[in-house]
Amino acid sequence: MNSANRHTTRTSTSLRLPARAPRLLLAAALCSASLAAGAQTAAAPEPAAPAATEASDLTIFTGLRLWSANWDSPVPTRVLALDPGTGAVVARDANDRFSSSRIMPMPFIGLRYGNWIGSLAYTARTRFGTEGLLPDDVKRDELDLTVGYYVLPQLSLHLGYKQAKVDRISPLVAGGSKTSGLLFGVSGSVPLAGSERLSLYGNFAYGLGRNKSDLPYANGDNKLDVSYRIGEVGLSYRLLAEPIGAIKQLSLSIGYRSQTVVFKKVPLGTYANMASTTPLSIQRRNAQSTTDGIVVGLVGVF
Repeated sequence: MNSANRHTTRTSTSLRLPARAPRLLLAAALCSASLAAGAQTAAAPEPAAPAATEASDLTIFTGLRLWSANWDSPVPTRVLALDPGTGAVVARDANDRFSSSRIMPMPFIGLRYGNWIGSLAYTARTRFGTEGLLPDDVKRDELDLTVGYYVLPQLSLHLGYKQAKVDRISPLVAGGSKTSGLLFGVSGSVPLAGSERLSLYGNFAYGLGRNKSDLPYANGDNKLDVSYRIGEVGLSYRLLAEPIGAIKQLSLSIGYRSQTVVFKKVPLGTYANMASTTPLSIQRRNAQSTTDGIVVGLVGVF
């Protein structure tokens, strides 16, 4: 969707597109390369627990990831435009954009029993600047719950539920949005040749969800269908050669993570003037929000 010029006159609009941090869906299942290597989940990537030594072994893993994330997101506005058919000046819903970078903390905890694995991850509420498009910073946070299964020692499939919240989507009216959905993903890792501690990991997840805004769109509705694509690739290094006390494994990871949210068929209205609340016509177009950047993590297995 094309963005409007940031210096264009703004007024109230019936279009309300949540700037996401979106961040929508899915928490992820984790994959381990071996007893020494940790893997990352696709949706809310965290290093995973090592393979259990016995089928009935129960392991607990917890840690912290820091995502140096750049968030590029649309902001709804209304602009004056020339109707090519009639030559008249009309008002149209449009999207400006902001781009902002912050460090997003992502603590997590999980369990593994045999080939089954589950995790709970929280992306802590983080403030993002909006380059003056909104009167204050936007705050976003996410919650991910995932269950997965290792189909191979170094390959897991997972299903997750993700919920993302944004506290502000419009410069004119206080109000935010919430997006939730389900994602399916795959995670894998491969030990690098010549190293017993270093491994290459990768993961990908795709999902569908629903966005609900506090403000209505041009058609009077406040809900949108969304899709998610989340992927990550990087390196994981096992810090401990042998267990120390209760710590069975300690791993450090660094990678690149990308998350894309597509808002389907956003209603964009054309109005007789800037003050009008009844659209003369409505067009539907997709809008996209992306968050990407370097992510580092530390995970302990107990």
